[in-house]
Amino acid sequence: MRALRLCLSVLAGALAIAFAGPTTGPAQAQGGVYLFKICNNSGVRAGFSFVSLVAPNDQRFHVHGWYIVNPGGCTDIGNFPHGWIYFYGEQADSGGRMYWGGNVTSKCVTYPGPYDRPSTAGYTCDARELKGFDGVVVPPNIGTYTLTIN
Repeated sequence: MRALRLCLSVLAGALAIAFAGPTTGPAQAQGGVYLFKICNNSGVRAGFSFVSLVAPNDQRFHVHGWYIVNPGGCTDIGNFPHGWIYFYGEQADSGGRMYWGGNVTSKCVTYPGPYDRPSTAGYTCDARELKGFDGVVVPPNIGTYTLTIN
């Protein structure tokens, strides 16, 4: 029963992420970046890791985390270059038992964090730190992108 409840929680989180979409706002003056926000309706404290472009007009990616988002609120994570952003989140202090992610790409996270490193093909980690990230392309006409988890 506990496993079924966990699977349902993970499925609900995945569906919430799948249906979360951009919120349009004024284009930011910095050019090439948007504000990434997370709203946490899950009822649990969550930490998030991201794979994002290093800078506008730079095709290199970096892996960084953990950004803590408390339940019931929204947090501005930061300004990121338009284009692909990949995200993985998990309930804080759960050991990854409750998570939000996907199978778009797999990357190594670092516990306990914080961490920020280049995303390189040869980087390895133990199985506990290899996580499945979901992803979305944020187009240039988006000033703010809000991800809502349930």
